[in-house]
This record gives sequence, C-alpha cells and structure tokens, in this order.
Amino acid sequence: MKNWCLRLIILFSFFGCEEKWDDPIPEGAVLGTPFLISSIMEDGNVMLTWNISRLTTWFHPTTVEGSNYEVFAKFPGSTDFTRIASLNADHMTYLVGNSEYGQPYEFYVTAHRAGQTTRSNRIMTVPHPIPEYKTLMELESWDPLYHPKINLQGTKLAFITNYRWTEAGQDFMTLSLFLLDIVSGQTDLVKLDSYHPQWSADGRKVIFATTEGLSQTAQGYTPSHLLTFDVETKVIDPVIEDRHQQMFPSFGKEENSVLFLSDSLERGKMGLWKSDNEGITHLLWPSFQLPEHGAGLPLTTGMDASNLKDIVALDHLSTVENRSVYNIYTVEFGDQVQKHELVGSPWNDMSPVFSPANENILAFVSDRSGTRQVWTFNSSSGKVNQVSFFKDIDRIGSDTSLSWTDQGRSLALPVYDLDGNHKMVKIPINP
Repeated sequence: MKNWCLRLIILFSFFGCEEKWDDPIPEGAVLGTPFLISSIMEDGNVMLTWNISRLTTWFHPTTVEGSNYEVFAKFPGSTDFTRIASLNADHMTYLVGNSEYGQPYEFYVTAHRAGQTTRSNRIMTVPHPIPEYKTLMELESWDPLYHPKINLQGTKLAFITNYRWTEAGQDFMTLSLFLLDIVSGQTDLVKLDSYHPQWSADGRKVIFATTEGLSQTAQGYTPSHLLTFDVETKVIDPVIEDRHQQMFPSFGKEENSVLFLSDSLERGKMGLWKSDNEGITHLLWPSFQLPEHGAGLPLTTGMDASNLKDIVALDHLSTVENRSVYNIYTVEFGDQVQKHELVGSPWNDMSPVFSPANENILAFVSDRSGTRQVWTFNSSSGKVNQVSFFKDIDRIGSDTSLSWTDQGRSLALPVYDLDGNHKMVKIPINP
C-alpha cells in the first residue's frame, strides 16, 4: 500500500512539474510567430535577434511568447538546416560565432509552448566588413525623399520632394523634381508634379516623368509625359507626349535611346517600350501582369537600363510560396527580345541598378536579412553579397532607389531615422 501511494505521489508530482514546465497557453490566446533579423558585428560575426509578432485577430486577441526557442542554420556548402541552439524564454538573441566573410548563411527560429510550434521568417546574410558611409544631403523638414538619383560623376543629385507655395492665402504642396549641386550646395526647382528621375551616363541630362499641366482623361486616370532636363543649358525637351502613363524612364546604351514603362496598349497594364535616337517607339514586352493576390501593391518599384549592353532590369510582383514578393527580371533586346528571372527568391528583391563599370554586377535592395539592405548580384558567378549593414538608427524605406556614383565605386541611396528625417548617403562598394 505504501508503495502504491508513493507511486501516486511521484505520478502527480511528475504531471505537476510537466504542467509548469510546459507553460500552458491561456485560453483565447495564440503562440506568436518569431520575426527574425540579423546584424553583422564589428568582428564579422552574425547576431540574430527576434521578437514575437503581436498581430492579433478577433479570434485570437492575445499573443504569447514561447517557452523556449530553437535556432536553425544552413552553413556554406550545406543543403540542409542544422539546429545550432536551444534557448529558454529569457533569450531572444543568439550570436553565431566563427562566421566567414563573403560566405552565405541562412537562419530561422522556432518558438515552442504547450506542444505548439511556430516558425520565423527565413533570412540570409553574407558577412562583410562594415563600410563607413558618407551623408551627401539631409532634408531639414519632415518632407519625403523619393527616387533620389546621383549622377555617375558624383556632383549632382536629382530628387523628388514637396514643393510648397501660398496663393490667395491658401497653402499648396506638390511632389516636384529638384536638382542639388553637391559641390556648391545650391538646390533648384526643375519641374512641378514630377517623379522617377534618371541620369544620362555623361551626367548632362536628367530624364523624368511629369503630370504638370495634364488633366484626367478618365476617372482617377491622369496621363504623364517624359521630359529631359539639360543641366548646362537648363532646357527642358519632350521625349514622349501622349495620353497614356509613362514610368521609370532610363537612358539606354545607344545615344538618346530611352527605355520606359507605359500602358499604351491597355490602361493599367504596363509594358516595356524603347524610344530610339530618332524618337520612334518600339514595343519590347507587352505587359508585366500582377499576381492574382497582389492587389493594392505597385507592379514595379524600380527599373534600370544598362549603359554597357542592350538589357533592362526591373522588379515586379511575383508569386513565391503562395505570397506576393518582388523578384528581379531582365529583358534583353538585341537580335531578339527575351525575358529572364535574374534574382528570384522568397524575399523581396527590389530597385535594381546595373553597374556602369562591370556588366555582370547588379545592385538591389532586399529584405533577405530581415531588414532592407543593399545587395549586389554577380550574374557571372551567381553570388550575392550584402554591402550595407544599417541598423538601430538609419533604415532603408520601402519607396527607395539606388544609384551608382564615383564612376561605379560607390552606391548612393536614401535612408531615414527613427525621427522621420530623410537623408542621402553614399557607401563604398567592393562587389
């Protein structure tokens, strides 16, 4: 009888301990999903940090953290993930030691509680020495900084921000194109109601789109024109004027040739067009179709034409693992027109720009590491490298752009801080 009572005591003690260790999920709550990011430390090692997503629904108004977490890694040369750490609830960071510069690593984290498991986003990082970046320009107000582009020579910056004026006692504001002389610091207004500026290779002209002076041709639809601005003569010349929308113009390899997106064939469906040096337009690709569940997202966030060969790179929405992400595609238009997926991944890869010095190098913005950073892709080797490591203060926004400068030795891009201030910075590149 004593033995039987002892067994009952041990059994009840066991279940009591198990319940405490298992840390049950309160009724009506749900185990949160970890969101994972990586940072490169000064010594080159990778610091992983995660927190629990607090998104709630009517069905699950409360989200709880895990009782313990497991960290998984895919090391260079490996095809499978390996568990590298098991941590309790007090630890939501993990330092991955012995990282090698230039080698790709992938990670994810699982949260466990009361027999349930959730898995974080999968991230990628390629450690490199952290470069020092230089601030080129900073807006002194809360105005946005859209699509800034610095010329290849590193002397002038074209950018979009608010232009404000007062008329008849009323205040007005519109997004407009400005030009900053980086040497003198002088800023001039170029054109109202403008967007998507891009430089010629010689740094003399800016091409851009504008809706200034244009009226709606249908409910909610305003056409746009493409113009060029000569920096030396201050002359603005038309390139494309019609009743359709034109976007993301870029100078091509041939002199005075322009590549751009337009919905000339069917309203709302953007295709790729080329205007040659005689001003004759040619259709290269009829349409870049939205995925079915990508409604509400812009089709494209950036496009660039190479000045070394007949090729255009652009991002556009794709469906990967049943969700909409931006992947980078190229359209080659030599003897025949071919479209290829250049950088395809489960991450958002956006705002591509070709190197002006190496036809195999493409820079782009990606959230592979959990936050938006600048990466480069080598089409010859297939390797991707992370070249920016912003954290804590400066961040890359969702509506951004890249531009090569210093004859292809640096990349310039806009960042913002936690107070909402915007600035243009330049980072050295070793692709």
